[in-house]
Amino acid sequence: MSFCITSAIPRNCNENCAGGIGRIFIAPADAIDAVTLAADGTVDAITVLSGGQFFEYEPYQETGNFTETLAREQGNTAVTSTILGVFICRSQEKRNAIMDLASCTCGLVVVWEEASGKRFIMGLEQRQNTALPFGRAAQLTAGEGTTGTAIGDNNQESITIEAISAAKARELDAAVSLPLTPVP
Repeated sequence: MSFCITSAIPRNCNENCAGGIGRIFIAPADAIDAVTLAADGTVDAITVLSGGQFFEYEPYQETGNFTETLAREQGNTAVTSTILGVFICRSQEKRNAIMDLASCTCGLVVVWEEASGKRFIMGLEQRQNTALPFGRAAQLTAGEGTTGTAIGDNNQESITIEAISAAKARELDAAVSLPLTPVP
């Protein structure tokens, strides 16, 4: 007989889990052809179509975060994964990058680095690996530019990207390298 609980979460007094995120890497969902899963469920390979790549977004220090909310209703699980990034000093270049994200109606695949050193991935769909639970590509759901009022106020752009899935985001194996567009 098989039961639903197959693992535990032990207390680990040696674990250091600093908060916040560093860099965010974003690719159009239709550029990601496939992902491979290791036995433990981590993503251990990403196949990108020819010409596809990830673009690097680096939020200002201690302004980026990731939130994941799991809701369970009537036997169904829905997980909303949300990335927030804040980028100081509004500019045409930042405006253009945000409008590019808004134009990706097929969605996005997002990888981020946590301050703990681990990387995770969201926005994966079953077409990229049939072993994945149902999920939708991530979408830019909000963007805000503000100048503030006083000279000491924030002048910045912020983005919010969300993905909805039947499971939590997966860890990305440290050995996986992403095809990147260099930061100018």
